Amino acid sequence: MKYLLASAAVLILMAVGVWMIAIPEEVILNIIGASVSGSGMRVECAGFRKDPFFGFRADGLSLRKGERELIAAGNLSGRINVLSLVRLRLPLTFSGRIGNGTISGTAELLRKDHELALTVKDVNTDAVPFVGLFGIKGNAVLTGSMLLRNGHGGIRFDLKDLKDMNGSFGTVSIPLGDFRSGQGALEVSSDRVRITSFTLEGPDIYARVKGDAADGRLNLTLEVMPEKAFIDRNLMLGLLERYQVSPGHYVIPLTNQLSL
Repeated sequence: MKYLLASAAVLILMAVGVWMIAIPEEVILNIIGASVSGSGMRVECAGFRKDPFFGFRADGLSLRKGERELIAAGNLSGRINVLSLVRLRLPLTFSGRIGNGTISGTAELLRKDHELALTVKDVNTDAVPFVGLFGIKGNAVLTGSMLLRNGHGGIRFDLKDLKDMNGSFGTVSIPLGDFRSGQGALEVSSDRVRITSFTLEGPDIYARVKGDAADGRLNLTLEVMPEKAFIDRNLMLGLLERYQVSPGHYVIPLTNQLSL
């Protein structure tokens, strides 16, 4: 029994030694970066350092496309689950902060299919540069998830508290403060973001968005469907009168040059 315990202790110390000494931090960062391979994005990490027992910390992590930052997190900590090697897997899990909200994620480090999963919760949109690149300014509360596999994947999200938000799309400005919540889903690839569903709701008003962003250009259509009670009390629709296609139905093209 003592021999088995001593052997186990030696193996643990050897494994920790290999982790802390024999595996350079650059190797780990390169493997993490490979999780977004093929997506046109890259991962940058600041202040990365290893902890004993296969843990790590980082001052900051950002997901970038070209020179543009899409999302950034700070105060990260995580761990590699080496016990999963018996199932030929090596998942890395991490968590951190984005402003007042949180981010957590998992990256598969051994599989041939590169995979990255992210979840954000109760994050202020003004702390997410990706939102502003689409012409949306102001602040709302974002909760959502993203799954990338071999450079392709999807994003699902929910928005609340939109009262301070506005959208500017070329020559068209849309006040979004009349909506209280929104939810949507996107398909993502290296050169295109396609909206599979995106709806906005508020008191006596409903809207949906469809279209895509490709080749550096935003090509969307916003349909606004207010009820009579909204029309009677709100002056916003007077600015959109030329987009009315039928009573209570407005179709607004939203185009913009993207900074990606």
